[in-house]
Order: sequence, then C-alpha cells, then structure tokens
Amino acid sequence: MDGHQIASGKTTIINILQDENALIEIESGELLTYLHTEQVRIVNPRDERYKGRATERKHYIVSFFVQFADQKLIKEIEVLAMEENHARNLVQERFKGLGISVNIAKLRSIIN
Repeated sequence: MDGHQIASGKTTIINILQDENALIEIESGELLTYLHTEQVRIVNPRDERYKGRATERKHYIVSFFVQFADQKLIKEIEVLAMEENHARNLVQERFKGLGISVNIAKLRSIIN
C-alpha cells in the first residue's frame, strides 16, 4: 500500500492467515470492495480468520503423486491447515511455484 485510501466503511476480515494473502471486505452502503493483500508475515494464531470465522489449524497428512520429468513419485507431507480443502490447496501451491504437477491421493487428519 502507498498510503492512499481506497475505500471506507464497515470492514470484515474474511481470511487472515500467516504466510498467506489476506482477504478483507469493505462495505460502504450497497458497494462491496474486496482487498487482497500481499502475504501476511506475522499473525497471532488467536487472531487468524478463515472464511470469516476464528478457527484453529489442524495437522493433516497429505499423500500425493508428483509428476517430475519422466518420473511419477508418491510423496507424503504434514501440513497445518484450517480444513481439508485448505490442506489440499497448501500442498498444490507449494509445488506450483516449482512447476511441478501434484495430484492428491489421500488426506487424513491427525488428532491434536
């Protein structure tokens, strides 16, 4: 941001999670403005919001196939996510930047 006001009104935080882009809704009369931020560096875990509500991250084990060059490998990693779809998206985004195709095979929650 460069300090210019882009909207004013009732502000609702839709998503604010550490290491992810935030989504904020600003309501001014009948006009809705959505603000997408750059990656949030630090957020107190108690203040994180996902889909507009406070929630805690859960541990997930995600098994997936990776297509790299002529090889197809199966990998497994642990991620902290808000829900299953969030866990899937985190894994896919992690490898997307590397140009690696990922197909989720299995996902399971670990009891904290």
